[in-house]
Amino acid sequence: MTTLNKIRQLTTRVLLSILLLAGMAWGQSGTLSSAAFGMQCGPGKPTNCPIPIALPTEPGTLRLWDSEVEWSAINTANGTYNFATLNDYLYAIASDSSLKNVIYTFGWVPCWDAVSCSDPSQNRTSTPPEDLGTGTCGTGGTGSCTFDAFVQALTTYCAPPTSQFPNGVCFASVVKYFELWNEANSTGFWNGTASQLYHMVAPAVGIIKKNVSGAKFLTPSATPTGGEAWMADSWLPEEVSNGVLSNFYNFHVYLDTDTPETRWEDVVQQNITGGGHGLLYPNYNTTGWTPLPWLVSETNFIPTGTLSFTCSTSFSQADCTGQVVRWQAILNSNGALNLSWYYWNTTIGDKGEPSHPYATAYYWMMQYMVNGFFSAACQVSGVTWTCPFKEGDEVNALFVWTTSENNTNYTVPPGYVDYRDLNGGTTSVTGGEQITITVEPIMLEQMKPRTHH
Repeated sequence: MTTLNKIRQLTTRVLLSILLLAGMAWGQSGTLSSAAFGMQCGPGKPTNCPIPIALPTEPGTLRLWDSEVEWSAINTANGTYNFATLNDYLYAIASDSSLKNVIYTFGWVPCWDAVSCSDPSQNRTSTPPEDLGTGTCGTGGTGSCTFDAFVQALTTYCAPPTSQFPNGVCFASVVKYFELWNEANSTGFWNGTASQLYHMVAPAVGIIKKNVSGAKFLTPSATPTGGEAWMADSWLPEEVSNGVLSNFYNFHVYLDTDTPETRWEDVVQQNITGGGHGLLYPNYNTTGWTPLPWLVSETNFIPTGTLSFTCSTSFSQADCTGQVVRWQAILNSNGALNLSWYYWNTTIGDKGEPSHPYATAYYWMMQYMVNGFFSAACQVSGVTWTCPFKEGDEVNALFVWTTSENNTNYTVPPGYVDYRDLNGGTTSVTGGEQITITVEPIMLEQMKPRTHH
């Protein structure tokens, strides 16, 4: 076994022990529910959850960001709130019994509440609110009265009754997860210090806990560039010194022009181990920090430029399809509780929509993974990757693929009798048989265990 694989297995054991202790709705005991599969939904594009909201039918986690329900979008003036768009979301969420988790992401200070405005066309800014630390809100007056007022209004709000919902739909009944700020290490979203952000959101966390039963909190998300250092050197020390707010460690990472395998090695491991800064393995920067379950609340292919949210043209269509599944498998097998696609409806889409080339693969990936769990982290030998898995019906399985677009020969291990592909097909195999594997993963299966009476 290579040193890298030993590190992977050690990391996985640590992460799985954390999950067992966490006892959260996300993946208890490592079992994957539909909540491990996530989406961002917002009316930024006509095809991406337009008003009235029509939620996609598959992922079990919805992240509300760029959804026109941010602080600046709702709190249009001091003491004035426009909940019209939020109403549509609340009705849609309450109508969707398959939706497990909803994340509300804080971000965008309204321009009326700041000394300068970075995005006047949208009436929003990354500048901290003008009253931060100067009012009477929060412990020692360190909070923001205007932010506290918004959080109070948001978390006690109920959409009006309708024929379908005669008692209305209350925000606190359907939203339980809160991302404390979007990409706070980027000055484009938070042009203040980590200490300012902490002292703004800490009083709000107390408000949320009073108003939302079972509320859980994600750390502010960070982007890959410098994010691990910002988390370890700036944000986490605030929580250690002033009081832990978060239940989950959270960051964003896009595939960019790389493969999932490369992004795992070069970026994700840096974020969950801190690149030497000690996020999961505390050093002097984070003494007293207890490791948290982690997730990636925003991902996609390329985030900027002419190819935004589409796979790089340097890859074949099959490779792009395979990357969607490989990304999920690698992260989940290494302990990630969730992977949420930004602009999911535009990038992935529901099965049966011909304009979405990845929809069928995503659908079948979920059919295979939900109610099962990865028994070990994905491992690599040359260009061949394998991920041990146990399906919900106790069948032992193995996800297998190659990173070579020229395909690779693979010898089926003993005990496997068939494999499932990303189109829902099943092909019989025998142990010792040599098959061709591609950049699109297959799931080898053993015989279903006999039931003894």
